[in-house]
Amino acid sequence: MTAVFDGILLPFRSFAPITGLLAVSLVFGVFMILVFKYTSNQGAIGRLRTRMGSRALGMLLHLHSPAAVLRTAASLMGDNFVYLWMILRPMLVITVPFIITAAQLDARYGRLPIPNHPPATVTVTWSELPQRETLELRAGGLVIIEPVVFVDTLMQTSFRVQSGTPGGFVAINTDTFPAGASNPGSGSVVYRGASRRNLPQNLLLPFHGTIGDGSSIAELEIHLPETRFAVLGGRWSWLAVFLTASSLSAIAGAVVFRVKL
Repeated sequence: MTAVFDGILLPFRSFAPITGLLAVSLVFGVFMILVFKYTSNQGAIGRLRTRMGSRALGMLLHLHSPAAVLRTAASLMGDNFVYLWMILRPMLVITVPFIITAAQLDARYGRLPIPNHPPATVTVTWSELPQRETLELRAGGLVIIEPVVFVDTLMQTSFRVQSGTPGGFVAINTDTFPAGASNPGSGSVVYRGASRRNLPQNLLLPFHGTIGDGSSIAELEIHLPETRFAVLGGRWSWLAVFLTASSLSAIAGAVVFRVKL
């Protein structure tokens, strides 16, 4: 999926980061509403919504009769449960692409690349803590700043790195991990750690490198600052931009494609 999103966002590499984020969000909103339309029973939903509107109007017309209002309210509540059942299947279908898309956007727009100042801290958690004199650190496209700090009680080692060229890496003994932006320009994956990964983690943590089975490293984390976007006078996270833009796009798509919600 990372390669797919790399291709989708390639045209936006030379633009401001929010441009690619908005483009994906708007398209995904239309995609969600079309999936909803073609995986739901639109005719049944339309009839149910009409009946629910009639019941609500009936409650207003029979305010003088508490018993009639209670009966109508009970029927309206039952209709709501039926409606929730009707939209369950399309919502389940939408969930998978939503999670994958959100993970990819988080990997690209959730964190800033490794800064020059202040440097980023790298924390390595070990399954077997190495001896201080045997620890070897190397970096490509990045600058490692000493000292290296050992926290024996936590089985951890930490050091700092400064920015360099995209596509950088950190090598710890015999293990090599990508670090920071994978490519120049906006919209590329910003690696912020490494872990032992399986298929679900490959989909949910595209911003993590992979730790091999024979490695004595249990986890690696690069502490990067969160990205904030200037929107409407505020500082929005990528998730706020994504949810707002995709929701507005979905509402507009529902009108254009005549989707009954």
